[in-house]
Amino acid sequence: MRPEEWQTHVDAFSESKQTKRAFTEERNLSYSQFLYWYNKLTEDPLPEQPDNPSSDFISIDLQKPHHHPNLGTLELPNGSQLVIHDTRLLAPLLSLCMGQSC
Repeated sequence: MRPEEWQTHVDAFSESKQTKRAFTEERNLSYSQFLYWYNKLTEDPLPEQPDNPSSDFISIDLQKPHHHPNLGTLELPNGSQLVIHDTRLLAPLLSLCMGQSC
């Protein structure tokens, strides 16, 4: 498909109220190719939003710790460890663990 054709799809998406995934599925477009052209043809690409905004995931800002003390370590069942350096993460993590086997 030529860039002009992708621009037509990008413009149509911008006018729609659909997620990128739903837009591409409805039009039988390759999702990954649409994301490529969307990011290439728009000045300020929007981050991809989950199709289900009521997801159990929470957004966190990942930055290098500024020598904060280690407040604790959450060991996950697969052996991974989440080291907590910021008190702002404690409340969301505890609320996620309520009723779970954290």
